[in-house]
Amino acid sequence: MLALVLRGFLQRKLRVLLTAIAIALGVALMAGTYVLTDTINQSFASIFQSANKGHDVVITPTQSLGRQTRVQTSPITEETLARVRATSGVAEAAGSIFTPATFLRTSGSRLTTGGAPAFVASLTPPRFNSFRAVKGRFPAIADELAIDEATAERANLKLGEQMVVAGSAPAKRYTIVGITQFGGGQSFGGAGAAILTLAEAQRVVGSPGRFDQIDVAAAAGVTPAQLRDRIRPVLPSTVEVRTGTEQANKETSDLESNLSF
Repeated sequence: MLALVLRGFLQRKLRVLLTAIAIALGVALMAGTYVLTDTINQSFASIFQSANKGHDVVITPTQSLGRQTRVQTSPITEETLARVRATSGVAEAAGSIFTPATFLRTSGSRLTTGGAPAFVASLTPPRFNSFRAVKGRFPAIADELAIDEATAERANLKLGEQMVVAGSAPAKRYTIVGITQFGGGQSFGGAGAAILTLAEAQRVVGSPGRFDQIDVAAAAGVTPAQLRDRIRPVLPSTVEVRTGTEQANKETSDLESNLSF
């Protein structure tokens, strides 16, 4: 039987060679896919940990699963922030914005972000700020912004130049006053981030007086879990209350689920 099989292989050398190549390519493709997925997961796990560093508790809108994406069921308001600040054990709390937007040159052409998305981010207190200015400074007035270093390099943007940010509100020109890095890297996983003052970021995304997230720091002697359990009862069910570690794990899990295909 073995001799018969070997004879068949020798008589059909081309077929055997093509079959071997197909198997090798298939194995290489699968191995490469797993390596790429694991690399992306690990990279973003580190990003999420950096983003939530210094956040003892994180409050986000409850999301429901729509036909294709998760949608927020209710926005976070100034009233929600006031309730959080009034909770015993809260040392500091701040609302923030981090929402997709479009970056343009003053000529109207789109700024390249290397295929990655672009976001509008609001300036947050130093305790919660994952960005640092490597050139210039953070914005102080509504007409200023700081842009991530990767976007600045790709688009050859310099301090003092102008760019346009468009969101739900009409597009507007801003003067670049700072170049930033996220958690020691040039950008947020390759995505572009334009940092504006909080009120201006809310205007751009069409959510005045509302936030995408509330970051909370615990007072001395209060653990993140204790503070989470104190805040949860005073807020409506339309928001999720997690520790910073839980939020990082949730974001990592969501990413892994989205990449599971």
